[in-house]
Amino acid sequence: MGKLSNHIADFTFQVIGFLARPYIYEVSQKRLLTRLELAIYFGRSTSWVRDRIDKGGVLMINIHFYDFCGVILYNREQIEADIISGSI
Repeated sequence: MGKLSNHIADFTFQVIGFLARPYIYEVSQKRLLTRLELAIYFGRSTSWVRDRIDKGGVLMINIHFYDFCGVILYNREQIEADIISGSI
């Protein structure tokens, strides 16, 4: 019974650690952010991020963001690199 309670406690701490970490997703070796996380990172609103796709068209699919079954994740590193190089 003691071993079982230790396993349950270890599992609980692992779940809490997983839930407490930042929501940065690793997909095919790329660090991807949600729209809210990207907006917070740049200190802007989520509508500003959406406008970069809809109105401005500066963010390109499969380069700056990826659509995974309706969930859009943004490649922060590529966006930063393009801002630094002046292409955005």
